[in-house]
Amino acid sequence: MSPPADWAARLADLAARGATGHLVMIADPVEETFPFAGHTEFLDVDSGQVMRIGQAERFRDDYIRRLEAHRAAIAGMARAKGWSLAIHRTDRPASEALLALRMQLEAGDSAFSAGAA
Repeated sequence: MSPPADWAARLADLAARGATGHLVMIADPVEETFPFAGHTEFLDVDSGQVMRIGQAERFRDDYIRRLEAHRAAIAGMARAKGWSLAIHRTDRPASEALLALRMQLEAGDSAFSAGAA
């Protein structure tokens, strides 16, 4: 969930060096559906920070819109550099994403967009 500006800088640096690539975004289904309601605590496992909110369901629509905008921004940056973006959900076997990525690499295809991978 790094800010798109951070990704833009990373991709620009790599592309300036002549690199091409394929991005795989890994998402938990809970991140995509935001099924929370009532008083909810969110813990940032990296920093240990806790965010407590009441009526979490009131945040759902805005959260989903922001997630979609974030993904669209990253996908647009990747496409602009000739890279691809695939989304892998953790409720699916990792082997699916790996197989799709391997097939793409073997084909030399930079237009990969396996949203269901």
